[in-house]
Amino acid sequence: MSQEPCPRCNADMEWRHGSFQCPKCRLKLGCCEGETAECRETPSNT
Repeated sequence: MSQEPCPRCNADMEWRHGSFQCPKCRLKLGCCEGETAECRETPSNT
């Protein structure tokens, strides 16, 4: 399995708690961080 490099510091990203996180600079990618919209609340039109 290949590692994903951190776009900020190039360290190997780790999969933790449902998102990719960098153990070196603490950057988080994934749910609610702009990568996916699965956790975002849908605006109500009321």
